[in-house]
Amino acid sequence: MSYTKEQITEVVKEAIIDTVGPDFNAESHKSMKNDLGMDSLDIMDMTIKIETSLGIALNGDVVNKLDTVGELEQYIFEISNGD
Repeated sequence: MSYTKEQITEVVKEAIIDTVGPDFNAESHKSMKNDLGMDSLDIMDMTIKIETSLGIALNGDVVNKLDTVGELEQYIFEISNGD
């Protein structure tokens, strides 16, 4: 199934808020680790939430190497749209 960038952005923001709390602004330029304080367990938890919401499988090794929220959103967009 394909998703728009807006749909992906909304799902990612919801997953981040569910994982680290509502006090964090999950803007696309923010670093998941440095700005949002996410560790590897947080990233794994967020990844599972995104996979469940979108019905897609993400490569955990790839997700762990991504730095910003925007990079994550672009990766999901490419996966969900078959690029």
